[in-house]
This record gives sequence, structure tokens and C-alpha cells, in this order.
Amino acid sequence: MRLADGHIHGAEGLIRWNDRDHGVNPEQLVVIIEESGRMDDLFAWTLQTAIRESANWRGQNITTAINLSASCLHSPQLFETIESSLNLWGAEPSDLCIEVTESTIQQDLEQGFQALKKIKELGVRIAIDDFGTGYSSLEYFKFIPANELKIDKSFISNMRNNLIDLDIVKLILDWGKRFQMETVAEGVEDAETMALLTELGCTYAQGYHIGKAMPADQFRQWLTNKPGW
Repeated sequence: MRLADGHIHGAEGLIRWNDRDHGVNPEQLVVIIEESGRMDDLFAWTLQTAIRESANWRGQNITTAINLSASCLHSPQLFETIESSLNLWGAEPSDLCIEVTESTIQQDLEQGFQALKKIKELGVRIAIDDFGTGYSSLEYFKFIPANELKIDKSFISNMRNNLIDLDIVKLILDWGKRFQMETVAEGVEDAETMALLTELGCTYAQGYHIGKAMPADQFRQWLTNKPGW
């Protein structure tokens, strides 16, 4: 949600396996898929599904974000997978946001930067996820091809009671402003934290206070009946 005016800016596509007998939590599922060597397949399926579903809320200026793993970032088919998926469903590149963590990029900076730069040149938004939990380096940061910094929820959840966390949030917000990137606070769970982030000049907020994870059909209904803040 955009803090300045309450506009719903975007949604993040999440994987859930809810089978009563065989379902696993999201963290375990990602590990299983990685170990099986099927992460490229999962990313392609998630991307196609998210873009298809997002057609139902086009015209409302809502971005759909998809997480990108290290193995997918370095896949030679990555750009083609994204471009063909956008073309298949007639989606605008700017309606898609690819989220990648600092640690994922740092596994191979040169190749990672090249891949992200090519995707960004297509018009797709790039967000650095869980920012602040990796080994942030100004040397690489000044070249990073990104539109958004997503501040990790571990800092957001404690910022009202911990001056160190608050200072870290302020620092990241300042970095975003100086490098002309928008900032997203993750894990916002109460009105007081959202008010403080608004005061500090954070661009967007994401978290349970705004809306919990829900299936796409429920999200469409939520957009129609969303509460005011």
C-alpha cells in the first residue's frame, strides 16, 4: 500500500501447498524444489499463474511481484521465460516486479547484475528483498539495477521499541531516497508502525495490518471492499 494516499500499489505472489495429507510449509517446499532441481519449472509456473491472475485487476495500477531464487537468476532461459510470459498474457512489463535478495545477487555479482539489468531494460520492476539482512556493500550498491528496496520485517517489527532498528530503517530510507529508489516496509502489523513509517517518508507498506495472504479470487474481492486507513 502506498503510504501517502492508501492506494494499493501491488501484491506479492506466494507459494502455498495446502494438501491435508501431504502439504508442507513454504520454507520446506522451496528447499524440496531446489533439491529436486525443479526451481526453474516452479518459477515459470508461478510467473504464468501470477500474470494470468493479474489480468483481473489491470487498470488499477497494481504491480504483481514474484520472488526469484539464485538458481533462476543464473538460468540462461530467465529473460526468455519472463518475456514470453508477458507476451502470452498481454501484460505490460511495468505490471510485473521481480524480487531478489541481496544474498542471491552476491553469489555472482557480475552475472546477476547483467541478468537484472536486461530484465529492467524490458520494463519490469526490480526489488531488492529483505534488504539489510545481507552484506550490504556501497561498492556494489551504487551499480545495482533496482527500483525498490524492501526493508526486512525484522527491523520493522521492532523499530518502535528498539532505537538501533529504528536507525537502520532510517538509514535504508535515506539510501533509497539518495539512489532514487522507492522503499517498501515488510511485516507491518499495526497502525502505529504504519503511521511512523509514513512520518519517516517510506513509500510503501506491506504486512498483515493491510492484508494477509489470500487466494487470488479473495484478493479480487478484497480490492473491491478494501478498508480505508
